[in-house]
Amino acid sequence: MLLSSNQASSQYIEQINQLMTDWKHKESFELKTSGSTGEPKMITHSKAAMTHSAQLTIDRFGLGEGDIFLVCLPIQFIAGMMMVVRADRIKAGLLAITPSVNPLRYLERAIDFAALTPLQLEHAFTHNPERIGLIKQIIIGGAPISKKLLSVIQSCTYRTRFYHTYGMTETITHVAIKELHGDGYSDEFVGLPGISFSMTDDNRLIIEGAHLTQSPIVTNDI
Repeated sequence: MLLSSNQASSQYIEQINQLMTDWKHKESFELKTSGSTGEPKMITHSKAAMTHSAQLTIDRFGLGEGDIFLVCLPIQFIAGMMMVVRADRIKAGLLAITPSVNPLRYLERAIDFAALTPLQLEHAFTHNPERIGLIKQIIIGGAPISKKLLSVIQSCTYRTRFYHTYGMTETITHVAIKELHGDGYSDEFVGLPGISFSMTDDNRLIIEGAHLTQSPIVTNDI
C-alpha cells in the first residue's frame, strides 16, 4: 500500500504506481545493469526470481505485514524496484520520498525498513541525524562505505541497525550482508541462504544461486 506523502513528486508516485500495476500483470522485467560485470547492458529477470529475492530479504530482516518501508531510490533501477516488490510481497506500507542526496530531511514518521546509498546516509548524519533514529533497519548499498561514514555509524547511539549489502542488478540486489553496528557487528559479508561463492583462477568473485537468472555470475570484483 502506497502511503500518502507530500514529499514525493507526482512523477515519482506515478512511477511507483506503474510498477505496482506492471507487477500484477507482467511475468518479467527488463533493467539496465551498472556495469559491475562489464559494459552496462539490459538484463531480464523473471517475476518468480524477483519474488524469491524479495522473500530472502524479508526473512533475513524479519519483515512482516503492516511494516512501513521507505522508498527513496530511483524505481527504474533494481534497488528501488525491489523495495516496492518487497512491500507488495508482505502487504507492507510504502512511504515514498523523491530520491535526492538527503531524502531523510523530509522524514517525519517511524520506518521499519529503508534502503539508502552511502551518500544519502552521509548527508543525513551531517544535516538531519535525528531523523535516522526514526528508522529501525537500514540497508546501505550501491557504493563502498568510507572509513569516515563507518566510524560515524559505529558511534551512533540510536537503536537503528545498519547493514552494508553486496549485490548488483544481475543478482537482483543483495546476495550478502554484514552488520556495521552493535552486537551483530561483522567484518565479513555473509551470504543469504541458497547463495554460494567461489573464485576464478585470477581471483574474480563467482556468485551462484538457483533463483538467479544468470548463474554462475562471474564478476570483476576481486
